[in-house]
Amino acid sequence: MHPADAQAIDLTRWGTSGGLLTGGYELADPPSSNNIFGTVTPRVVSPSIPQSTALLADWNQARLYQREGVRVDIDLSGAELFDKNLAKMRGEGRFGFAVLRPQAFAVVDLTA
Repeated sequence: MHPADAQAIDLTRWGTSGGLLTGGYELADPPSSNNIFGTVTPRVVSPSIPQSTALLADWNQARLYQREGVRVDIDLSGAELFDKNLAKMRGEGRFGFAVLRPQAFAVVDLTA
């Protein structure tokens, strides 16, 4: 889910003068609001997801396949890289992503 949506969930109160609905910040050490989702369903916050949208998925129903080996190239040459103690690295590989059960993935609209 988007960070703004996660913040809205974290700051939701049970009433106008009540405490936080999730109660994660008062009860957990370290503070967390995972109790609204449970510990089995971890929440991932990413700005890559559009605001007011969440992706609900059973990731056991997805597979990542590697077709060939992974190649990593490292460039240590050049005066500028040497002067700043830097290196350039590039990794390449051929991968495939498969969804075994499409019903296990859903886009959730968080607008209410």
